[in-house]
Amino acid sequence: AMPGYILAVVFLDRIGRKRLQLIGFAGEAIIFCLMAVLFRQFQGLPALFVFMYALTFFFDDFGANTTTFVIPAEIFPTDVRSTCHGISAAFGKAGAAIGASVFLKVAHMFCPGGNCRNTTDPAPQEKGIRVVFIACAVLSVIGFLWTWALVQDKPHSSLEEVENVYSVEEESDGEVEALELVIKKGASHGGEEGSRLTAPPTLEDEAKVR
Repeated sequence: AMPGYILAVVFLDRIGRKRLQLIGFAGEAIIFCLMAVLFRQFQGLPALFVFMYALTFFFDDFGANTTTFVIPAEIFPTDVRSTCHGISAAFGKAGAAIGASVFLKVAHMFCPGGNCRNTTDPAPQEKGIRVVFIACAVLSVIGFLWTWALVQDKPHSSLEEVENVYSVEEESDGEVEALELVIKKGASHGGEEGSRLTAPPTLEDEAKVR
């Protein structure tokens, strides 16, 4: 996991948030598919099995596990950023909790009584673990497609630039009073004078107020 985090920090700006997340999901999908299809072969090679399983953690951290914290910190306006980031993180934690609670049930679903300790036959548990790997591969593919369709890989904007987008320009001295004067003049005159309701205050109007 740690090498994935380190490389994600190094390449985050070079690769981009979206492409990094796509690489992570693609890597996980391929590895989980291989582990599901070649499960028995990997059992005879425990070192390779551990290496392949470790690669899933690498691509998790060199991908979605990093970008899903970085992207929410950049895309929301500063006045609601902490709240929206918290909601985003909460959904991630909820997904992790659901996955952890369902994992054992799915792995033991083919065993007698839903518990592989009740049998000495390894086949039911192998079948359940394969289903877990297939489910992980499918979720990785869904994450890849979701990222491809919905995540925008825009250059990072500084907090000051983002704040300026949502800021309101302060009025100049006498601007409000001059606008009120124009509205009163438009209300008191019909025809062409009434069309001046939407016109900006002139220098003469501001001078009258001052």
